[in-house]
Amino acid sequence: MIGKIHQINIGSGGVPKLPVPEAYVSLERVIGDDWSWGIDKIQSSGKPGKHGGHQKAVCFYSLECLEELKKRSFPVFPGALGENLTTEGLDYHAVRIGDVYQVGADVRLRISTIRTPCTTIADAYGAGIIKAMFDQRVAKCDYTSTKWGLTGFYAEVFRQGFVRQGDSIERILEGDADLPLGKWCHYKGKEYDVLDVGLSAETDSPEPVVIYRARDDAEFGPHRVWTRSKKDFLATINTGRGTVARFTFVG
Repeated sequence: MIGKIHQINIGSGGVPKLPVPEAYVSLERVIGDDWSWGIDKIQSSGKPGKHGGHQKAVCFYSLECLEELKKRSFPVFPGALGENLTTEGLDYHAVRIGDVYQVGADVRLRISTIRTPCTTIADAYGAGIIKAMFDQRVAKCDYTSTKWGLTGFYAEVFRQGFVRQGDSIERILEGDADLPLGKWCHYKGKEYDVLDVGLSAETDSPEPVVIYRARDDAEFGPHRVWTRSKKDFLATINTGRGTVARFTFVG
């Protein structure tokens, strides 16, 4: 799946963001985009905020999705919804969490989560816009929702560099539909973040492995990282209450 960067947008807060011909994409944000409430929160609390930070460094939205909203009489335009990159030619209904994209010559991004529309957008473009973009199926990463893609996406940055208007954007690796990145709950109640799904090179026949991190673990401490085979991660466990999934996706 190949498209192009229709517009690059930055701002000092709220919506809309304003166009620039190029920008540097760092691990934490698009430089020049000062909507840094989330970054301040991360630095002070160590917890993810609503904007910025490693897992929400870049916000995407598509020209095609904007056109869908315009047909419903919402007065939106490139940058209106606070996205950093307005793309053209990508089918957002086919975007999946974990997809990896090459942008131009330098930047490599991975889709980390959906962008949940906030009241700032509703205040600017009408209360009905959130209902038009978002439903509970989207919130649960249900790709079959007719509204999938209309919220836009956040991405984390694997490779920093400059992006320029007109740069190509190409999906070079598809996310794992069975195992999206994000928060998972262990059957004993503890929560973990799945950070990556890759291949183990330790055997003659490499198998998919899951890399995940404790959110808050009194026994091991927060941010302890484990690696487990995908088969084992998704396995069911026999307990006194019956058979349950070892891990369940939360979102």
